[in-house]
Amino acid sequence: MTMTANARRVRVGHQQPVRPLAELTAADLVGPVGAAIGEDATLWEALRRFLTQHTRHLAVVDGRRRYRGLLSDRHLAARAPFDERSLRSLRVRDIGCLDRPALAPGTSLTAVARLLTDYEADALPVVDAHGEVLGVVTRDIVVRALADRGPDGRARPAPRQSKRR
Repeated sequence: MTMTANARRVRVGHQQPVRPLAELTAADLVGPVGAAIGEDATLWEALRRFLTQHTRHLAVVDGRRRYRGLLSDRHLAARAPFDERSLRSLRVRDIGCLDRPALAPGTSLTAVARLLTDYEADALPVVDAHGEVLGVVTRDIVVRALADRGPDGRARPAPRQSKRR
């Protein structure tokens, strides 16, 4: 069993070749986005979704379901008030989560890493030409892509599995 660049996807049996680092793009690294939430939703609703959907990221979308920003559980914890009244009255758009850049599917691994670092983000969304969120690329996925390859950028051989009984 080997892990692909997308740490959430495990492939067993037929192995697809692992692409060299220089060829990887956001499309190769994209993982699922937890869910979408409207920019006019309350922070109470965002908190409820984080707790019930077991996700760390919510894609913020407008009324036509186009990308507006990305809200993470950490962002909410750092910027939101913790009294119920405020959580029920403040909107997602009020806490500054609409300023995150989005990645095009063809964005290179180097550019993805640079944007994650420059914006001090743990994830960035991948968005198509119509503004639809395709998924997210997280720091963990980028690290997994690097770990799956040797210093030359080529795929490492799969680790041998012991045959203990």
